Amino acid sequence: MAVARGAGPDDIVTPGHVFPLRARRGGVLVRSGHTEGSIDLARLAGREPAAVICEIMREDGEMARMPDLEAFSKEHGLAIIKIADLIEYRLSQEMLVRRSAEVLVRPRAGGVRAEFRAYVYTTDVEDTEYLALVLGDIRPDEPVLVRVQTATVMRDVFAASPTDDAQAAGVPLRLIEEAGKGVMLYVLPRGRTSVLGELRSFFGGGAEAATAAQEADSPLRNFGLGAQVLAHLGVQRIRLLTNHPRRIVGVAGYGLEIVECLPIGEPAKVVRLRKVEGDGDEP
Repeated sequence: MAVARGAGPDDIVTPGHVFPLRARRGGVLVRSGHTEGSIDLARLAGREPAAVICEIMREDGEMARMPDLEAFSKEHGLAIIKIADLIEYRLSQEMLVRRSAEVLVRPRAGGVRAEFRAYVYTTDVEDTEYLALVLGDIRPDEPVLVRVQTATVMRDVFAASPTDDAQAAGVPLRLIEEAGKGVMLYVLPRGRTSVLGELRSFFGGGAEAATAAQEADSPLRNFGLGAQVLAHLGVQRIRLLTNHPRRIVGVAGYGLEIVECLPIGEPAKVVRLRKVEGDGDEP
């Protein structure tokens, strides 16, 4: 539902509950969420970049799934669009990342001896750089090992981790070397990382430390720009290296498919993703 030009707080009917959300700059190409999708739709329709989103519930109070939504759309004459559809359309019209540098490197972490091709990608929509370390020839028809990892000083420089998962950069690089090909996508969010913040989150204990470990493992929720980098490198079918497997919303819109997840440190064990209905903005 689009918001009228000039609408303000006095136009909201009360009593009631309104939860304000702010979409990420770059829309679904940065974050594949319903918040970004609603703003993108309004903007593409030539309306104000603002919208109202809601959850459709069944009569029993449960969240409506796709069969319920299809019946609802037929009853009320509404169209259905998926986040992946919106991503696919926008990708056909625009690109938010650009390759800024290319060089050959020989990383020594984890005993790696192979020579990787290093590509640096930048973007104008956020203050982040992407370093892609690529080994071997990447072919769209072949599954390839991929590791997506956010830069952290404590883990990557000092090998200090709140878990025993051996998630330092050398471990996935060694697994990629053993496989003969793959991509290590290293995300560097400039100006947003502090050692003090890492110490508090990593070693604060409890749920906070577990959340920090998962976010550093693989920034899946804000996958959009990284997905563009992978697509630009020719990746299509992904064998994802992660200790926290979960479904990535809208990934098909980038032309990517995650065929399996492999835990780091346990290369023999394969965790296949369970298909999950819906792609809402879960907390």
